[in-house]
Amino acid sequence: MIRYQTKLIEDVFNLFDTFPSLDFPKPKLPDALCSGSFPPSNIMVDEDGNFVIQIACAGYTQEGIKLEYEEHYIYVELTDKGKSERATYYQRGIKKLDTLVKYYLSPKYDETKIKATFTNGILAIKVPLKEGMEAIKIKVE
Repeated sequence: MIRYQTKLIEDVFNLFDTFPSLDFPKPKLPDALCSGSFPPSNIMVDEDGNFVIQIACAGYTQEGIKLEYEEHYIYVELTDKGKSERATYYQRGIKKLDTLVKYYLSPKYDETKIKATFTNGILAIKVPLKEGMEAIKIKVE
């Protein structure tokens, strides 16, 4: 279902290609486009211009995390491969759902150099800019 939601957004952007006679600019896909709100994540560009995604993976193990890259999208699949719990919860605020989320990656980033780390329940995915695409620093006066 998540893939279909993001596909709908892409289809809306691609509609502009079907009306070449209209005189208005085609909107640009943002550098970051996430397909869902779970799990909680931060999407940013760090001080060196690297694209960084931080994903809260509380309760998941490293074995339950699968990453793939395909056609400008990073797919993150989280699965709870642990034993089924037989506890009675009085409050359950930490979700442990099997989920698939995809993040759009702008072509200006080098998908061949994607690095991922998993530390203290945070999955961090870092993608550097391609050569010659360095960020331009602008001084505010």
